[in-house]
Amino acid sequence: MLTIQRTMSLGSLLLCLLACCAGYSKGFTANNLVYPGQNEFFELSIVHLNDFHARFVQTSYTSGTCHKGKDLECIGGLGRVVTASRQLMQERPNAIFLNAGDHYQGTLWYNVHKWNATVHFMNKLPHDAMTIGNHDFDDKIAGLVPFLERAKAPVVVTNIDIAEEPSLRGYFQNSSVITRGNQTIGVIGVILKTTNTLSSTENLRFLDEVETVNAEAERLRARGVNIIIVLSHAGLDVDRIMAANCPEIDVIVGGHSHTFLYTGIIIFATLEIQSLQLHLIAGKPPFIDEPEDEYPVVVRQKAAAGSSRAPRTVLIVQAAAYTKYLGNLTVWFTPEGEVADWEGNPILLDSSIEEDPEIMEELMPWAQVVEETGQAVVGETRSFLNSSCRSGECNLANLITDAMVYSYQGKGGPKHWTYAAISCMNAGGIRNSIPPGVITYGDVVTVQPFENTWDVVEIRGEDLRFVLEESVSRSYEKDKFVGAGFLHWAGIRVVYNITKPAFSRIVDLSVRCQACEKPLYEPLDEDDWYRVVVPTFVLKGGDNMTALQERHRRREPGPLDVDEIIEYIKAISPFNQTHHSMIPERDDLYRLQSTAPGPHSGPDAAAAASGANRWLMLWRDDDNDRTAASQQSTAWSRYLCYVEAMQSQGHKFDQKYVLEAMFRGNDLVYRSNSASTASV
Repeated sequence: MLTIQRTMSLGSLLLCLLACCAGYSKGFTANNLVYPGQNEFFELSIVHLNDFHARFVQTSYTSGTCHKGKDLECIGGLGRVVTASRQLMQERPNAIFLNAGDHYQGTLWYNVHKWNATVHFMNKLPHDAMTIGNHDFDDKIAGLVPFLERAKAPVVVTNIDIAEEPSLRGYFQNSSVITRGNQTIGVIGVILKTTNTLSSTENLRFLDEVETVNAEAERLRARGVNIIIVLSHAGLDVDRIMAANCPEIDVIVGGHSHTFLYTGIIIFATLEIQSLQLHLIAGKPPFIDEPEDEYPVVVRQKAAAGSSRAPRTVLIVQAAAYTKYLGNLTVWFTPEGEVADWEGNPILLDSSIEEDPEIMEELMPWAQVVEETGQAVVGETRSFLNSSCRSGECNLANLITDAMVYSYQGKGGPKHWTYAAISCMNAGGIRNSIPPGVITYGDVVTVQPFENTWDVVEIRGEDLRFVLEESVSRSYEKDKFVGAGFLHWAGIRVVYNITKPAFSRIVDLSVRCQACEKPLYEPLDEDDWYRVVVPTFVLKGGDNMTALQERHRRREPGPLDVDEIIEYIKAISPFNQTHHSMIPERDDLYRLQSTAPGPHSGPDAAAAASGANRWLMLWRDDDNDRTAASQQSTAWSRYLCYVEAMQSQGHKFDQKYVLEAMFRGNDLVYRSNSASTASV
């Protein structure tokens, strides 16, 4: 049985309770404009899903494989999406169901069944409209067309130019109009304009999001459409830009960035009002995910110069990814179609929500084929393999880049310890974590679902330096590394000065030799040529990292990524990725040298010196006015990995015990929100 409660801010809750005791009634909404008996506004309920990524069945809390015996700990899956969405659509007035794209890719289900299962089961959901995401092009246009041909719901996207790809003609439209009550609701689809750098889009052109949305919104307004929703697969950052610069839109239902939004604070209070005790608990996030912002994100547009029109309010929502949550927003509109008030929060699809029995029965024959392939055990990890790789070094990236070099080890000929001593992996290609325990074939596919090959290219030293500069310059924003294009390396030692201008931040660089019997590190020779193992996605300029695509020579097609990761895991199992490597000298790869400026005091000094943990380390040396980055471990990153590993073993951590790391002078100082500090 599913019980879905409406949420409210603490201020609204207190105001409402106090008002009730005084005989005055207000509502549980953001602006307190909606209350029982009020009928001035039009109420619209938006149920939404984004970034399904082939999560047909329930997953672990990290959105990986749900192993046998762990069912009560598992979440999501299509059965729960169907249960929750159908109930919401039945109960809520004027409800609509929207899907923000990226149906394809992410688990063995997609690798086995491709578009066939995807469109079959997407048609089981009560869609009013859907858009497409960048990963829906991963099998090129020919892999997307069968889905579009069979999709029952309108597919909307307004910023794709198909002039040079006529095979897509007629399969989607700029927008769709939905009627609820006496209101017309326009839904405009949009996809990220850089999608051509993210997937196999062939000759399609992707146009500016703001310009195309504005043009379509004006067309809808001219037709008398009163409420306009943008169904976006462009990510929260672009959604904020559209919200500020698209004057005709009301709500953006987003995807792509897998952003968890939530409104609520953790509090327990007892109020005594006229001898009546009221115990209040206000909206704590329901799971381990930390919200990036409130749900919804509220953007107040600026009034246009010379316009008498009041500044408008635009709401942005997104529901993380992988069927972990179902979006649940209610908006009240004025008769003029302006946003007046709102309430809601995403719903966690945990084991308390029943999986729809008809859907589960229908999934069974499809699941049997997947399970026969995916349940084969390939190894065992004693450590949590962390996929949080977009803001720093992570042990799962280390495992993968080690495996890339290992796949070519012993193929270099006499007096060559390997054929290629260097490898790189883009952070966006590492899709899921693996908890401690057995590793199955399905786990590996969930980590690397894109069926890339690991090719070898030759690149001159000068150009290799530029590739490193490109990665750190385009991925570093606001004192941290972000983005799918951040490159992880094996066979490289590098120090960056991130206070320097972009593309001139390397201050020290050495590389591992390949033409040697024993691997050693030596200064980069800018005129020499180096062999590097690279995923095909990166070689195609994926994630807008174009340097390797443009500057390599002699590309040699290589083996499939999943096959080689499995061989490497078999070779090292059981293993603890913090320490274990089959690659010679790997433990020295990112060691913080004692002569380098950095945190040589404090609780992380021993770990920094040992080189046992190879994460990204930032340090500040005020005497030299430089901030450097070395491939090493921050206590913060290690602590998060530690917490996730402990959680996977059943331990519970309250948010108040989360450590905060900050820089103070030359030392990395640790601050805890509680008196006790976890030992990391």
